[in-house]
Amino acid sequence: MNIQYHNEEIPLIIIDDFYDDTEVREIMVELDYLSDSKRMIEPLKDETGVTDIKNVGCVYLDEFFWNRKSSNILTVTEKIFSDECSIINNHPHWFFDMRAIDMHHTQILYYEDANEYQSHYDESRLTVLTYFYKEPKRFEGGDLLFPDFNMQVECVNNRLVIFPSIVNHASTPVVMDEAHKTKKRGKYCITQFLDHRFKEYGTPQ
Repeated sequence: MNIQYHNEEIPLIIIDDFYDDTEVREIMVELDYLSDSKRMIEPLKDETGVTDIKNVGCVYLDEFFWNRKSSNILTVTEKIFSDECSIINNHPHWFFDMRAIDMHHTQILYYEDANEYQSHYDESRLTVLTYFYKEPKRFEGGDLLFPDFNMQVECVNNRLVIFPSIVNHASTPVVMDEAHKTKKRGKYCITQFLDHRFKEYGTPQ
């Protein structure tokens, strides 16, 4: 595991080889199952047939699995919160304070040829992206782009990136040869949205 803490224009954490071989195998089995067209939610289109900014299929895991323990991904990815969330808390920027976070949701995205996710921000506190693909890599692109800062993070297998959700970000288009299309040789992205619940407080006494 290789952890890099960045605190320049954008505070972020990049972790390579975050999951071990056994964990990756468990994750990939479920990703392969979920990325079937029968299970993925197709990109939304307007009345003219134009796709919205998220031109990629997705699955909301918290809705798909009623019991979190029945999902390899939902159980294995809890690793990010181990050791009292030390990986996140060790970032020197004040934004990475896990005391303010007490909930998270998980989304699976699968990118085939020409799929992309245009610039947007997430309605959470921290966004965690983890990339996977079947080796050898059969596509180009799919990199994480921060357009407001002209900064790009390469899509690398088993790479995890954590950053403030409010920062505009995008996924560059995936480009695949015809021979590799529709064979699940594209880019998988596990997205975790970390946030806090709004609590109702009683009338002060």
